[in-house]
Amino acid sequence: VRISDIYALIDNLSTVDYLHIKKFYIKPWPVTIYGNKELLLGQFKLEKANGSMTYFINFTGSNSYTVKASSGGFQTTGSVGSTINITDKNNGITFSLDIQANGYQQGYRYSITISEPNMDYEDPGYNLPVFQKSSQLTLTVHETV
Repeated sequence: VRISDIYALIDNLSTVDYLHIKKFYIKPWPVTIYGNKELLLGQFKLEKANGSMTYFINFTGSNSYTVKASSGGFQTTGSVGSTINITDKNNGITFSLDIQANGYQQGYRYSITISEPNMDYEDPGYNLPVFQKSSQLTLTVHETV
């Protein structure tokens, strides 16, 4: 996804005269490594990221999990249904997310990739995100007169 495409999409709306995007990022989609349940990400907010990083989510029980960075040594724990704030100082990434209940079991494992905001997004597998519903694109608009 190119930032210029998002600018064009929004700027071409009839009600928009001037557009300035402060932060643009893609909500990560989970990849199942082991398990037969989809990882349900609820709220996700990216504060900052320097580059891209993959995080592994490993369930240690039906309601508890660990989040571990693929490099840099960061690791923390979380609970299903609760927001977890992640500050990975070694990799320069800060974000928060919550995982919603879906019948997870011990040993289920997933990965998510966090990408740097305000950069063109390129997936290593050449996948392209497709916005099929308006709910998939969240905007916070501040009108200036």
